[in-house]
Amino acid sequence: MTFPETTAILNALGASAWPEADRVRAGKAAALAITAYASYTRDQGTPYIDHPLAVVAVLRAELKVTAPNTLLLGLLHDALEISPSVAPLLTACLGEDFVGVLQAK
Repeated sequence: MTFPETTAILNALGASAWPEADRVRAGKAAALAITAYASYTRDQGTPYIDHPLAVVAVLRAELKVTAPNTLLLGLLHDALEISPSVAPLLTACLGEDFVGVLQAK
């Protein structure tokens, strides 16, 4: 089952055009983004998830990024900073290499 928030994130990523394996990873990343950013707001009072979605929009529209992994990194770029407790979930769902890149930012 896909929730409306997940569908919105997948649409923002452009995941429908991705190969199946990448779409599966995108679904996991979307759920993790919802979990990581859920209870946080930006200084302006907006939901935190709006910021990573804006990053994804810039990557896609202005920088013409199409690489799924790069877009997923854009989506989750603040996840460890905002919600360090999601690190094990990120590792389990997206792999140590992915989390290593997030930690190196």
